[in-house]
This record gives sequence, structure tokens and C-alpha cells, in this order.
Amino acid sequence: GSAAWDPLCFSYAEGLMYYMPALIRLTLDGIDNPQQSYLEQMLFHLIYDGKNNRLVNACNDEQRKFITDFLEYLIDNHAGQIKAGGFLSDDILKAHEIWKVD
Repeated sequence: GSAAWDPLCFSYAEGLMYYMPALIRLTLDGIDNPQQSYLEQMLFHLIYDGKNNRLVNACNDEQRKFITDFLEYLIDNHAGQIKAGGFLSDDILKAHEIWKVD
């Protein structure tokens, strides 16, 4: 249950890119169950180090747009679960700002 035990924290950007489809599935599969939710950890990876995020910098504009679209989907369709997570509302907006294509 600790973010420090997440091996993805030690992965190169390419590793995170490889696992991104699975991370999105984990996020969606657990969105309705706070004990199994991966959303907090997913947002950690998306906002880590802000605009200097290794994953953001490794992705092209199309990939970044996909992530922003995914975040918008979560905001539009799972606002209740996000608000129930307390600080997740701020984190998801922060992630969206970091990932949006200028």
C-alpha cells in the first residue's frame, strides 16, 4: 500500500510507457472500490516532477493528448469517486495541466 514499494518509480520512461495501458485498466477496474483504487498511484506517476516528468517528455503530442483525454473522461464520468479521494481532485487537475499539449 505504500508508493515507495511501486517498482515503476524506478523505471525508465519507456517502461512506464509500456505499462501505461495496464495502468489505465487498473485505474478503471478499481475506480469504484476505494480499497482497490489505483487512481492515486496513477496520478503520482503522471504529476511526478511536473513539466520535467520523464514520462511526459518521452511521449509525443498524440500520446499526451490520449492521457489528457483519459483524465477528462475520469473527471466527466467519475467525479464522485475523485471527490471521495479528497486531494485527488487537485491532483487530477494538476496532471491534466502538465499533460495537455500546448
